[in-house]
Amino acid sequence: MTVLTIIEHPSPLLRVPSIGVVAFNGALRRLLDNMVETMHEKLGVGLSAVQVGSPIAALVMHTNGGDVLHVVNPVLTIAPDVKRVTVHEGCLSCPGEDRAVERAWEVTCAFRDGYGANLIRTFTGFEAIVLQHEHDHLAGRLIVD
Repeated sequence: MTVLTIIEHPSPLLRVPSIGVVAFNGALRRLLDNMVETMHEKLGVGLSAVQVGSPIAALVMHTNGGDVLHVVNPVLTIAPDVKRVTVHEGCLSCPGEDRAVERAWEVTCAFRDGYGANLIRTFTGFEAIVLQHEHDHLAGRLIVD
């Protein structure tokens, strides 16, 4: 596996909205594996493909159980009455720019894994916060916004 270069703010590449993945193949899985390697090397808890120069709708993240999840083409659903929390977030693409950000405590996500399997999962707490942070990257949003 390869440690990839993380693109840092204010690069305009971080503002490019991600496109949906249509090819679930070895190249996608290699990218996801390299993203995991990069996330571990940089001591992150999540990483989006756009942060490593690939503007596709894909991210990797740690779960509460210690596993790593590959999330491709995520669609988030947040209930209107869900609890909101303000959390202090950092970002590998915005070093030294930690911010207080409001997040939903629970989100449901429909997504595909690196092999193309359709999945739906409800995330709560830390997992929900990480997922929302990485999902923001897919839309070109950063914590500094």
